[in-house]
Amino acid sequence: MKDEEKKVKRKVKGVAPGVIIAAFVAAAVVYGVLIYTEKKLLEKEPERLVAVAAEEIKKGRDLYIEGPGKNVEYRSVPESIVPEEAADTWDLSSFYAAGVINKGSILTKSMLAESSEYKRKLANPVLIGFKAEDYYQTAGGKIGKGDKIHIYVEDEEGEVTLRWSDIYVADAFDASGEEIIPGNDGKSVRFNIYLEKKDVEEFYEKMESKSIRVALACN
Repeated sequence: MKDEEKKVKRKVKGVAPGVIIAAFVAAAVVYGVLIYTEKKLLEKEPERLVAVAAEEIKKGRDLYIEGPGKNVEYRSVPESIVPEEAADTWDLSSFYAAGVINKGSILTKSMLAESSEYKRKLANPVLIGFKAEDYYQTAGGKIGKGDKIHIYVEDEEGEVTLRWSDIYVADAFDASGEEIIPGNDGKSVRFNIYLEKKDVEEFYEKMESKSIRVALACN
């Protein structure tokens, strides 16, 4: 009996060191996994500054990033949740909501439309294009997208009178037809403007007779 007990003890002594080593290895692996996981959790994902709706914005509402009517604010959010064509460093002052924008939504190009207080005050606005004869008729080619112009008409006696005021310029192009982006160099001679539908025929008649004169609004 004693011999058998001694054999069992020897076996236990022989196995014990291996079990202990294996336990230490397993513990080290678990510890390493925990450290790696914690490191990943602590790593901050790169962020991006984007425009976010501070409240629900109704369709047609202008966007404001400051003042009492503020409805948009800039926030830093993880890049992984930023949608394509997100509004980040855009100048939002020239845009309005193309549809209802829910509170907290990151603004994107598809949610916005270019605004014009003048355009939205028109009963039946239409977008029309015209070409000036030379730079003399376009304030030296300085008229650009987003500007407002006054349109004068010259009668048969040579008298010039104001016919349309504060007309919004939606697009401006150079003599070759290339669009002039605001802030870029270039002299404009062709334009797209918003006008009342009922005035379009008169406008083109005056344009055809070369009696149209254009002035750039400076206010």
